[in-house]
Amino acid sequence: MEADLAKREIASTDGAAAADAVTGLAAFQRSLAVETTLICVMSTGGGYATLRVGRDSVDLRPAGLGRREAEAKLARLHELVDRSLVRLAVGREPSSAIRESIDAILAELGDGLFAGAAPHLSGRVGFCLPGELSMLPLAAVRVGGAAVVERCVP
Repeated sequence: MEADLAKREIASTDGAAAADAVTGLAAFQRSLAVETTLICVMSTGGGYATLRVGRDSVDLRPAGLGRREAEAKLARLHELVDRSLVRLAVGREPSSAIRESIDAILAELGDGLFAGAAPHLSGRVGFCLPGELSMLPLAAVRVGGAAVVERCVP
């Protein structure tokens, strides 16, 4: 149904190539296993948008995190992880301040990028992230206080 609405909207703007893309999206949706969701974060100018594709629905919304903010958080995250690794290499545990900072950044990134898709983080979920976010450790990212991987386990 959403694909038909999108086709009509695209047709009114004389976008034949885009209409083919919508047909391809509808076919892709039909190919998804039941209770499977694909979440793609896409770069959009100075920020990100989150595309959620399920078997019966598609949702695109701006992410709550700008590119500069996300890049700064990622840089800080990498710095803190590096510090943790150095401490471990010399036989010392990372400090509680370092661990708390890492947890806070992972929660801020998760909520900023995936909060709009949070109701759909269950069952099988695939993630696509643009280059600058591809190093994000999804297993540790938190959304709404819960780890993404914990939410995705059926």
